Order: sequence, then structure tokens, then C-alpha cells
Amino acid sequence: MKFEDPVSKTLSMLVAAMFILFVHPPVQASKSVMYPSEIAVLTLPEQENGQWKEISRYVTKKKGLVERIPVDQSVKNWKNLICVQFYDRSVFDKKGKKSIEDVIESIRASTISSYPGNKVTWKVLEKNKDALIYEWILHEAYEHVSPQHEVTLAILTKTGFHRIGYTQKNAELTPEERLKWINRLKDSYSIMSVDEVKHMKNGLSIVNRFRESLDLGETFNGWKSVDYVMLDNGMTMETFIPSSQKKPLITESFDVLTMPGVVGLTVGEYFESEQETLRKSLSKKIKFDVLKKTANELIYSYSYSDAGLRFTIVSRAIITDLGFYSLYYKSGLKKDLNKEEILQWKEALEAAQVRELF
Repeated sequence: MKFEDPVSKTLSMLVAAMFILFVHPPVQASKSVMYPSEIAVLTLPEQENGQWKEISRYVTKKKGLVERIPVDQSVKNWKNLICVQFYDRSVFDKKGKKSIEDVIESIRASTISSYPGNKVTWKVLEKNKDALIYEWILHEAYEHVSPQHEVTLAILTKTGFHRIGYTQKNAELTPEERLKWINRLKDSYSIMSVDEVKHMKNGLSIVNRFRESLDLGETFNGWKSVDYVMLDNGMTMETFIPSSQKKPLITESFDVLTMPGVVGLTVGEYFESEQETLRKSLSKKIKFDVLKKTANELIYSYSYSDAGLRFTIVSRAIITDLGFYSLYYKSGLKKDLNKEEILQWKEALEAAQVRELF
């Protein structure tokens, strides 16, 4: 396998989770991920669009943190990182932090106190009433933290606190790079509504534009989301059911798995991993029927018995330059779907389109 064991392990967990969810739906259905109403966006030069991949993501309506590194760097050995962060204004109001200076002083004090001696320098470079740019440098490695140099833009609005930071690890920024990122942060950011950000052609923010780039097609656009799983590495899985169905009488569902930033994974390797995972988790033989296969796409179906029902799955895997999508239609009935029905769901999955991200 070309992908790392953690990816394979996580994939196995998600595949197993899909079947647990289908047989035993969540007690309380959760909605799709909610974003803050206000989003900070960093717009990079056109030639750099698409050159940053997500390596971590945690976003709710009240707070968010998304980290990205260049597509040719690895999580273990990254050298450059862009972080976009958000906190709801109430987080600071409760602590009596009323100004941008109050918030930054709290961050500065926490950073300085984390490292002994003179390992850290901190400086505010520019500021106005509601925004400032600061930098901090960890000159020597300390415990598990490598030397690094960060330049950060911080903005405090009526809605919340936004932070966009650029970090270089194991070396200080050259004067030229330092000035470049100071100017970028100062001149190339915007504070926009979440709906505006979703429809932007480019820009880095906490919005998961990889997931937003997927149009589910006419068949599934009317289905309702009942569960959403998001992992720190940016992988997501969302489960939908027809709007007409209610628990516990769910006879079909639709799962969307996204894996942004996965490099080197082929549809053949993914299919091999899924077959192995399913055969282990279900402890029975499963016959897989490949319906379509190209270099970047694979559609297949399979069936198995559980809880007195016959489950039929039709799945479509799509590999793109920026990551991976997998779409699963599942039916739980007294009998398998017939060939004609399987081909109808194959067409429904094929109708899903990946929009251009950049």
C-alpha cells in the first residue's frame, strides 16, 4: 500500500462505523457541520492556489482551527504551515478580554510561559483598533517542539476573534520571506459571511471547501443529514437518509466519505483495503461486483446479511489531484436489490459531480 498505516486504520474505522450507524441509527440525529457566521479568508497569489493541503481540522459554530501545509510536505516532516483559527466573541467577553490588545496579551503570556529562559521572543509589528500583526520565534528546540518562526494576523470583530498565521519550522524566516508574509497577511485577508466564502473560487479559511465542492446530484440533494463525523486529519463522513423516512424504520441511507490531501492512493488500493476491512468486520464472505473502473474512478456493489435483513451497497470511489471521495448507497431489505435496481443507483452516484476547487 502506498498510503500510511494511520490512513488505512482510520479508513477501516470509518467503513465499520457506517454499518453500525445503519443498523443502529444515532439516538439524536446531528446536523451537518456548522460554521461561524463570519469567516476570515486569506487569498494567496493565483499560482499558489491548490498548493496547500489540510492536515488538521476542528470546526464548530463557536470555534475552529484548520492547519495546512504544502502538498509536497508530510505531516511528520512539514516545514511550512498556515493556520486559520476562530473563537466566538463570547469566549473572550466572559474572561473580560474586551480589546484586541487584551486577547493578544493573553496569548503572548501563555506562549512565553510555555518555554523557559530566553528561548522565545515576541513582538507586535503593526496594529490598529481591531487588528494587529505579531511574530514570535522559538529559537531552540524545547522538549517535543521544534524551533519555529511565526508571523500572525489577529482580528477582533463584534462576532469573534480571527487568527491567520504562517509558520516556518527549524529555521527563522529570511528578511525577504518575513516581509512577504507580513504584507500578505496585511493586504490579502477578508472577513466575509460563510455563504460568501463557500462560493469563492479560491482562498484559505476554516470552511471545508473540499466537501463543499461535491454536488450530490438530483437524487440525493433532497436527503437529510443525520450524522457527521470529522477527524483531525481532515477526513469526514456524513450520512443522509431520505427526507420521508424516520427512525427506526430506515431502509436506505447514503454516506459521503472525503479524504482531502491524500497523495498516492489509487482506486485499486482503496478497493483492496475496503474489501479486507469489510471481510474482517463482518466475519463472512462477501462477493464484490465491479460495475465500472478507470484510473481515477471505481464503482462496485456487494451484499451481505445482518439482523434478518439483506444489505445491498453500491459504492463509487473518486480520486482527484487534491484528495479522495467515496459515495455509498445502502439498502436494508428482506432481499437483495436486483441488477436493474443496482444499475439505477449506479447512475445516481455517477450524477454526483466534483466542482473545481480552485
